[in-house]
Order: sequence, then structure tokens, then C-alpha cells
Amino acid sequence: MKDWCKHRFGYVNFDDTHLYFTSTGNWSDTEGLGNYNEESTRKSSSAERYKSMSYLAFVFVITVSILWATGFRRMSYASIIGLAWLAYSAYHYMAPGLSGEFKIPYSDITQIDINDSVVKVTFFDSKREECTQELPGLNNKGRDLFQSISLLVQND
Repeated sequence: MKDWCKHRFGYVNFDDTHLYFTSTGNWSDTEGLGNYNEESTRKSSSAERYKSMSYLAFVFVITVSILWATGFRRMSYASIIGLAWLAYSAYHYMAPGLSGEFKIPYSDITQIDINDSVVKVTFFDSKREECTQELPGLNNKGRDLFQSISLLVQND
């Protein structure tokens, strides 16, 4: 089985043995992933988070600078809405880089809670500490895939 779904902050790829959390959803990106909290995984996801947060901070500073320089009274409503839309779009463009990239073996998953708004996956990380990963914004396909994984985990 090979499948994938999108959530609010990236993608989840499913195969016969692992869940892969990536920012792109490409299977080629899953090959070098480490388990959650492994040293190599933490460095790559931290670097990606730093890049994303730096870009978002840059967009925020530019937006505030433009508003400060022109003053709110002299700006049209369309330009204020345009700047807000730009900041919102930048956040959604960069959001997948905020979640990190790692894999979780099915054997380490202890529980999967599924509801309409979020799926919570509870598992043991590389240090054998229990962690929870929340996945907001899944569509029906994603919830169905997690339902099938939940049944697989319960049977083991």
C-alpha cells in the first residue's frame, strides 16, 4: 500500500510499515527521513522552521513598515486588505515548513484518535518517550487512511 493525504501543515505518506510526515508529499523525500526526535531529523526540521519563520518575520516587518510609512489614514481599504492577504498567503505558503519532516513506524504507534477536526497520533519517538502529533485539516480520504491504520495498529 502506498498512499498520501494533505493536512494543514504538510503531507502524510502511508506505506506498509511507516507514516511519513513531509512538506511536499513526494515519495522521494521520504527516503532519508529519520524517526521523530532523532538527531538528524531535528536538525533538518529546525533548519526548515528557521527558514520559514525568517521569511514570515520578513514579510511581517515589510508589511508593518509600509503601514507605518504611509499611515493608515492615507491608505485605501483595498491596499490594507491587499497587504493582509499577502501576509495570509505567505503564512499558508510557508506553513508546511513549520511542521518538520520525519517518519513513524507503525510498531511505535500506541493510539490514533480520529474526529472531524483533527487526528491525533500517539507514538513512541526515537528516545522511547510518548509523543502526540496532531493533524488538523484532513479531508475524508485522510481520515479513512488513518482509520485503516488505526485498525492495523489495534490488531498488532
